[in-house]
Amino acid sequence: MSKGTVFITGATGFLGSIFLLEALKKGYSAHVVVRSQSKGEIVKDFVASHGFSNEPAEGKPHCAYFIVPDLTLPGALDEAVRGTDCILHCASPLPFADLPADRQQAEMIDPAIACTLNMLESVRTAGGATVKRVVVLASLIAFANADVMGPTWVPAEGQEIYPNEDTLNDYISPPFPNLLIAYCAAKTAALRSSLDWMSSKQAEGTPSASTWLTWRRPTSNSMLLAPVVGRASDPQGPLCVGGAVHVDDLTEICLESLDPAGKVRTPASGPDRGVANFCISVDVVWNDAKRSVAAKWPAHVESGLLPNQGDFPTKPRIRFASRKTEETFGIKLKGLEEMVETIVPQTIPP
Repeated sequence: MSKGTVFITGATGFLGSIFLLEALKKGYSAHVVVRSQSKGEIVKDFVASHGFSNEPAEGKPHCAYFIVPDLTLPGALDEAVRGTDCILHCASPLPFADLPADRQQAEMIDPAIACTLNMLESVRTAGGATVKRVVVLASLIAFANADVMGPTWVPAEGQEIYPNEDTLNDYISPPFPNLLIAYCAAKTAALRSSLDWMSSKQAEGTPSASTWLTWRRPTSNSMLLAPVVGRASDPQGPLCVGGAVHVDDLTEICLESLDPAGKVRTPASGPDRGVANFCISVDVVWNDAKRSVAAKWPAHVESGLLPNQGDFPTKPRIRFASRKTEETFGIKLKGLEEMVETIVPQTIPP
């Protein structure tokens, strides 16, 4: 039975491709936005390799593709949004290079805001008759300032830091001294601007309810793998916040959130009308991965295939509360051991 059609951005990325595949498995068809024909072909091959159609198929999940080179242009997403039932917005421009202070707002912050607001405007104007749920992936860095997430600052003895749904950063203005703060500013601005948009449009009667999911995962799994593939002679890694989420949990939560009749209920009134916000992360100690690896793959450790000697220290006294997420979705978020079981085998040659 068809579950309707989901509009999805970011399907060429790590998470977006997983979300797309799992949505198809659950019975959704998809309107997939890509930035170029070549990227579209990559997604088509990926979809076809898992047995799903890239052509309309009566009663069966399938994908339709929309080439949108610039997601920040007003109206660029109208055609792709039209006729869909729900939205899964994963795409976001990221600052990958330091820029002079006089270019930071225009090239780092404004595109991040426009990418999300243009999607919301397309939902309002082109998808208002059909779209009933919007799910936007943000980043936990919008709730934990750059000092908390950066490599040097540590809470004082006796001080506990709890990033959560209620600790959204204020807007951060340029100049930005480094890329981490620029990234924090961009994610904060995009989320705050979209929440402001929702507040104003809900007051005007916009029908869609939105769910914002903020999350933390190891960048390309490098944080989890650093102590596993590292050697004793390697330099110590930077202090890093110990928070992550298993991709299976994040996927389950995202897809469940798409269903307006599902587990996520948004307030019917008040300043948060139509909005539910979840910070999804579990506490981890990165060097504990070595203990799991030594127990599960002792022969690989002994042979040196998994050196298991790296040092990637975790910042102390920074904790993540998962209670709201677990109670809402009825799940127990997987911990570091399950992440190790998923990620480490991918590094072992067959």
